[in-house]
Amino acid sequence: MTDTEFDPHYRNLDVEIHSRRDLSPLAEYLGRETFVMYCDRWGDRTPFLLALEPPIRSRRKPSPARDLEYFLDLFDNIPGELQDLWSRRTRLHFDFGIEGGLMHPNPEGQINLYSFDLPPDLLRRVSVLNGKIVMTIYPYAPEDLAQARPAT
Repeated sequence: MTDTEFDPHYRNLDVEIHSRRDLSPLAEYLGRETFVMYCDRWGDRTPFLLALEPPIRSRRKPSPARDLEYFLDLFDNIPGELQDLWSRRTRLHFDFGIEGGLMHPNPEGQINLYSFDLPPDLLRRVSVLNGKIVMTIYPYAPEDLAQARPAT
């Protein structure tokens, strides 16, 4: 493994849709254009959860803004027969996954950081949907580091 594999970077965008109603019809429709990670009952507070990720084919050049826009465009085009189910969701989370990486200097002696921004127009679209932006930071596990170290 190279040092850059341990640099912080964007990993993925998970979208969570919560509802008191069964979200299977919405999963069937959105599953044509996304990867459905989960669609079933989920706890007492939110009886149903639909969890989505962008499909592999759309992730040729993944970026937080590109992936967010992908989902917003899909949600803008939900057909009329699913609008009632869509409008009755109780929560909508756009959860950006970030690999936290390790703090180590690059060849120039600088620490590699990661940041991203989301354009105001996309944030407005999230707001119109009453969505929430969430960040999940994934740290490297010790076994990842052990595999990266050369044997002595």
